[in-house]
Amino acid sequence: MTRSLIALALASLALTACDGESRSRADGAPAGDADPADGAPDFADLDAAPDPEPDAAADAGSDGPPPEDDFALPDFGPPMDEVCNGEDDDLDDLIDEEVANICGGCGGLPPEGCQAWRFSLIQDPDGTLLPFRTVGLQAQVQGRSLRDIEGASCEILRLAEAPAPDAHLGLVNIDGSQAMLNLVPTFDPARGGFSYDNSPELGRSPLYVGGETIDIRAGGGLLVGPFDAEVRTPPTLEDVAEEALRSVLDSARGMGDDGPLAVTWSRAPADRRSRTRLFVGGSVPVYGATRLYRGIEFYQLDARLRDDGEVVLAPGFFGAGAPGSSIWVYLVREGLRRIPVGQHAVEVATGQRVELREAGALDPPEGAEAPFQILAPDPNMPEYVPGEPLDVMWSALPEGVGPLQLSLSYRDPLAAEQVQINCTVDAPGEGAVTLPGEFTEGLPADDFAQLSLRWGLSEAPMPAPDEGLYTRAVSMLLRLDR
Repeated sequence: MTRSLIALALASLALTACDGESRSRADGAPAGDADPADGAPDFADLDAAPDPEPDAAADAGSDGPPPEDDFALPDFGPPMDEVCNGEDDDLDDLIDEEVANICGGCGGLPPEGCQAWRFSLIQDPDGTLLPFRTVGLQAQVQGRSLRDIEGASCEILRLAEAPAPDAHLGLVNIDGSQAMLNLVPTFDPARGGFSYDNSPELGRSPLYVGGETIDIRAGGGLLVGPFDAEVRTPPTLEDVAEEALRSVLDSARGMGDDGPLAVTWSRAPADRRSRTRLFVGGSVPVYGATRLYRGIEFYQLDARLRDDGEVVLAPGFFGAGAPGSSIWVYLVREGLRRIPVGQHAVEVATGQRVELREAGALDPPEGAEAPFQILAPDPNMPEYVPGEPLDVMWSALPEGVGPLQLSLSYRDPLAAEQVQINCTVDAPGEGAVTLPGEFTEGLPADDFAQLSLRWGLSEAPMPAPDEGLYTRAVSMLLRLDR
């Protein structure tokens, strides 16, 4: 949960095309679109020799994959109580839940805030990655609080506007069997963030072969101390047909047939330190009175699959689909390792991903009507007084399943912080909630401020034993600054 909160805050403050919709994994870690190291699109915006060849596996007895009709998840032993160590001790697919802080580190937040970093070492189908996309700062969180107000339950996140120029990880070395990366941090004042580039310059290159161990060392910086870790990578993802992913993409966009959708791959010996996932996510503009007041429909499936080599989506799983949407579809076998470094944390993602991405419409259809309206503040001339209560009102909502989530995002120039307030509305049908004055104290006069209302339209669960939920939602976004 903690990392998905960070991703949501970052995405909402980034003015992406999808209302900051975050994609999250089973352990609560955000996926690539909120990850500056992952190179994902903005729409919205984890351990040994390589696996044997198929013929060798057939001769390897228990070391190879189980027979086709004898697949079973292994018994990993009894769960233990969760402790803050970067591991899933209680075997519930959540890492350090309820024992780690908001960044995934151990202990409370230091005065300068905690940092959450991510190493994205998931290789492309050809087994390569780009070094400059591997290391990224997810967030520097200054504080988190929970507050129940009349009609809603809210969470307030405060993030540093920009880290100090030396608040990086120091020199980072990553050693794999295929390459050794020597990553050097650079602070970009204009962007207010870090980039990591290999020295000497290195283009797209393989780093490891699936199933082996890589070594990661970091010298440490102003906030995060040095660390040294071994990470075992999952088996290589093989034999994924792009045509199968294309069928999923087309169906999600309302262009496919009504038949079942099957995606297949070569399964591997089960390992609870890795997982196989199918992700489908996209968005499409549905209303745009002005660039300051618009509506976005978006959808997402993030499914954890039993690694038995096939997943089948039932006919009509995506409903009518979302024609014209920007979309990202991928199948990934990944390993996740979270490394607490004091009160901070580094997450390492390894594995291999096969993906398809397509851009969609930039503008809504001509004459499109809003799915619902924000009535207050007035979209034509929104007004607010910092430190005073803010009335938020909306029209009747379309048929759906909820919840209704209200978000207020802004940059506080006096505190040099980004603020994200996320509220779940108790009774959406009442059409109004008042945000207290303490929520608006930092609202700027001439800097970014945005109000959004997100309403869940539908849900469709994956059939067991696979786990996942396909969701559709619509958001209305109103820029309060002019």
